[in-house]
Amino acid sequence: LEMRTPALRSELRKDMWSKFVLTNPVFRAWDHLDFNIAESLCARAVEPIYMEPGGELFNPNSRANGAFVVTKGSLGYTKVVSSPDVAKGHSMSFSSGEIDRVVDCHVVRAGSWIAQAAMWIPWNFLGTATAQVDSELLGLSGEALRKVLAKHPHLQTIMRHYVEAFENRFSVLNSDQINDVSPCVEHSVLIYSMEHKSRMYMCFAALRALKQRHAFRSLVGGELFERVEHDITAGVHCLSFDDNGNVERVKRTVSLRLKRPDGRLLMQVYRQANGAMDKEPKLPSYALTNEEPEEGLARLLSGDFTLLGSSVTFGQVSSYTHTRSSRTY
Repeated sequence: LEMRTPALRSELRKDMWSKFVLTNPVFRAWDHLDFNIAESLCARAVEPIYMEPGGELFNPNSRANGAFVVTKGSLGYTKVVSSPDVAKGHSMSFSSGEIDRVVDCHVVRAGSWIAQAAMWIPWNFLGTATAQVDSELLGLSGEALRKVLAKHPHLQTIMRHYVEAFENRFSVLNSDQINDVSPCVEHSVLIYSMEHKSRMYMCFAALRALKQRHAFRSLVGGELFERVEHDITAGVHCLSFDDNGNVERVKRTVSLRLKRPDGRLLMQVYRQANGAMDKEPKLPSYALTNEEPEEGLARLLSGDFTLLGSSVTFGQVSSYTHTRSSRTY
């Protein structure tokens, strides 16, 4: 590569590495918002790493300068903790000599990311990663990433809101929910937590990808995309990319599970359009639009359940995800 012109070198790096870099849902969204960003990333923020079996990528408590994506081979990852765990600011770290317990092991295969959080917040590694076979990775420098963003002010503003959402969500995680090989917080959850205008741009990036994949539908059934765009703008749902590049439509609903001392649950029975009663009772629920679950819960209790508000005692909050494939797309 060093013998080529800078322009040709950038193009070659993009051809070789963009397919791996764009597996990250954030960078895939960037690519649909600014078509030059992938080349800039590969040219200025990405470097190849080659590892022999037994080679260590990092050790516990060492400072992360960025993230990695495995392109070939596999690594063994082991998370270790100290007693007690030490959290300094946003980064999890250990005092010297305190590391004493293995708590988590993973095999990190080609296509998987390591230390994604290090691209957004200060990060100390929580474990060790060792090559199991001859392996190749791409390292993304956090500092170089910020320099690339500085040349794309529009993306820089969007990502400031994304990082704020990440910091807010990350700050409430328990230590057992955090490691170096998972994203810590789901991308779609972060999209939903962003400032409204920036969230819309990230959603429209996924919508643009959907239109490109279903160009024929956009010509003969454009009203479908118009409805999706309207719902995004209104905050009814959001679109995002998953780790495989598929487009997800995410809709959030808060449900109230009220349980009496005798164990009975409060359920709602709905009437169908023809006046018949729905056979399946449901928990009282409220669809969220541009609001957090706590706000939706307050709105739910201030509606039909106002009389119960003073007598409700909250126990715990649980989060569930239900996924299904679209019949249309």
